[in-house]
Amino acid sequence: MSIVGESVGPRFALESWAAVAAGLSTQQQWLSWFKEPAPLARDFSPELPWMPAGLRRRVSPLGRAALNVLAACQNTVSCPVVFASGYGDLGAVAGLFAQLHRDGSVSPMGFSLAVHNAAVGLYSIAREDHAMTTSVAARNDLAESAFFEALGWLASGAASVMVVCCDDPVPSIYRTKENENDGFRYAWACQLRAQSAGGFTLTAGAADADMAARSRVEHPCLRVLEFLTGNERSALVSETGRYLWRRHA
Repeated sequence: MSIVGESVGPRFALESWAAVAAGLSTQQQWLSWFKEPAPLARDFSPELPWMPAGLRRRVSPLGRAALNVLAACQNTVSCPVVFASGYGDLGAVAGLFAQLHRDGSVSPMGFSLAVHNAAVGLYSIAREDHAMTTSVAARNDLAESAFFEALGWLASGAASVMVVCCDDPVPSIYRTKENENDGFRYAWACQLRAQSAGGFTLTAGAADADMAARSRVEHPCLRVLEFLTGNERSALVSETGRYLWRRHA
């Protein structure tokens, strides 16, 4: 396997991972679903019993999903966090625009909770965690965008980095023919550490056409999680064909 203009980055390994969607919360449930994917409900809202009620009330359903897996995956040692989603909390943004049209102004708190890093900000307050965080928005190659940011932290000397990928169905007011069936709410997280041998690499370049992924999982971001948590394939091409994941023995 080769990739045109390949630029090999650092190797990394997964220390832990967690994922959640409607009806799926344990690792075994996800591994079974990857083998036989079935339709999932679009909406759900996990409980966050570890978060103070005053903060918990401010977290959107998508944010709850993201913080659920972040808390489940992160150990007691603080480390940088990369928080990534395609659109952020687009439902909250749509509500703000409706409020602006109706009232001529928006709620300051509503605005502060609609920004892309709101959920991870509330997480840092609840956990009293002062680690650096980065928010990434990417409609395509979402996991790849998040991991390149995380690999930059590892290359800079971080012992480990948390990556959180999450997304919501597009609100009806913004749906088009292209995204009218855009899936379901989900979130997954993993903790990465640098690896001198074995592990994984993520490289950038134009992949060969015959390197397309063989997977039953349709959602590109979840296909990455399937690859990282399984052992059936040695390589995976991103949805745009611009990036290549490799598993090394």
